[in-house]
Parts: sequence; C-alpha cells; structure tokens
Amino acid sequence: MKKKLLLLFILFINVNALAVTLEQQKIVTNALATNDWDMAMDLAEDLVDDFPKSSTAHYLLASAIRVKMQDVSQVRAMFSLGDYKEALATAIELDPQNVDARTEEIGFYMVAPGVAGGDKELAAEKIKALKVVDQLKGLEMEAQLAAVNQDPVKAKAVLEELVLLKPDSPGALMQLAVMAMQQNDYLKADGYLLKINAEEDAGWPLMAQYQRAKARVLAKQDSDTAIALLQSYQQSFSIVDTDLNLPDTAAVYWRMALAHENKGEQVKAVDLLKQSIKLDGDFKPAQNDLKRLSD
Repeated sequence: MKKKLLLLFILFINVNALAVTLEQQKIVTNALATNDWDMAMDLAEDLVDDFPKSSTAHYLLASAIRVKMQDVSQVRAMFSLGDYKEALATAIELDPQNVDARTEEIGFYMVAPGVAGGDKELAAEKIKALKVVDQLKGLEMEAQLAAVNQDPVKAKAVLEELVLLKPDSPGALMQLAVMAMQQNDYLKADGYLLKINAEEDAGWPLMAQYQRAKARVLAKQDSDTAIALLQSYQQSFSIVDTDLNLPDTAAVYWRMALAHENKGEQVKAVDLLKQSIKLDGDFKPAQNDLKRLSD
C-alpha cells in the first residue's frame, strides 16, 4: 500500500513546478491525519529534495517530524528535535509570511517541556512577531498562551478583542464558548456557537453543533434537542470535507448516551455506551460511564 501511495505522490510531481502543489500538500496531510508519520516523512523529504526553496515543503517536513515525536518514546523524540526545529526555522526564513510555520513553532515553545526546549517567554516574543504578519492569528495564539499559563481572564480579553476585529472568527468563538461552558454559562456558550459559520471551513459549524449538544448534556437540560443535534451531526460527519479533527461516532454515541441518561432512559443509555465501546475499545469515557451505570 505504501509503495502504491508513493507512486501516486510521484505522479503529482511536476519537475518544472516552482512550488509544492495543493495535491502534494494534501497527500502529506492525509498521511498525518491517519498518524502515518513514517509515510508523511518520506513524502515530505521528497518534497524538500525537489523544492529546497519551498517554505511549504520544510513546514510539512516539520509537521511530520512533530507527529513522529508525539508517537515515539521521549528518548527517541529527543533525537528528532534538532531536525524539527531546523525544518521550522528554514520554512520561516524562506517565507516570513508562512503563518502555519510560525504558529507551529509557537505551539512547540508553548507546550513542550523545558528539557525539550519549551519556553513560554520565547513563545510570547514569537507571538509579537506573528502579530506583525497576521494580527488575528497572533491574537489566537496569544489567547492559547494565556490558557496554557492558566490565565483565563487574559485569554477571554484577548479572544474578545479578536472577535471585535473579526466577529465571525470561528476559532475565537469556539474558545469563548468552551470558556463559558467551563463557567457553567451554557446559554452564553450557545450564543457564541450559533455565530459560527462555514466560510473558513465547513467543519466549524459541525463542531459548533456538537458543542451545542455537549452544553445541553452538561447542563442536564433540553436533552431532546441535544439528541437531535447529535443525530444531525452524525449524519453530516462522514460527508463534510474539513481539516478539523472532529469528534468521531464513538464520541457521539457517548454524548447521546448521557443525554438519554439525563432523561431517565438508562437502558437506552447503556445500549449507546456499548455501541460507543464497540466502535472504539479504548474510549475511556464510555467505558467509565458504562461501568458506572452497570453497577
């Protein structure tokens, strides 16, 4: 299978092209989406060889290395750290406007442990540089850093500033909704989620739909609406083309089970939890709730 995909990848390469094509990018990102970092690295390395001056090629290689580091042991990951940083630095040097590479780099410095080179102060400095290139994306990353630093007041203030500049920003609206849910303000969360549209990615309103159902489940109210939202989400899940990592069917069955439990329908809830575990045997939330309801 890998050789077949590599052959397909080669067919996309035009030796006269000056830049990585969208088709080539998609093949690498699809491999990463399935956690096949080995193939993604092979493909990205080929791109770097064919397009050494392409910022995109080096960014894709960095993305593949990052997925590898997340999948292997910490010791093995450390051996790839230098290559990861070099690929990102090259991507940004070749194209200072490469927002994806900049946000990838900031994300690393935000969440990586100090022993691996994580540095929140450096992340803050790089966010300032990102704001010069893309103010909205810079504000998004600033809000994420505030959340990592466990400063919800600042995170909310930054997100609200972002929404003032771009009222339909899906990422900001989603984060504000999640923060509202954490404060048990489900009505406010629903208001944010209803503003999310499909202009940037068709997956955003679908994610909002799932979150609206989640809010009702957590609030233990309006369970029928929650179930209807989850059923509609499930129907659209497999046909929506999106780059977002949407909750899968196992998660949908789990949330739906909790909604039925809130209605007092324990037998139905248990059945849905069993379906969730059948789809994903490692899905701990469903396992824990099935044990709780079966005791």
